[in-house]
Amino acid sequence: MPLRSWRKIWINRYIQPYAADKRQVVCIGANFSSAARTVEGWEEIWRDSQS
Repeated sequence: MPLRSWRKIWINRYIQPYAADKRQVVCIGANFSSAARTVEGWEEIWRDSQS
């Protein structure tokens, strides 16, 4: 999941609105269960170097 998730985040530019923000940005990949209507699992796929 991490590579596919990162590619989607990068292509769709989901990070761009947060680029000027001074806070640390963490990107996650999440799996959603349509049956249970909850988050089934998630993992961190990228964290910027700002701390």
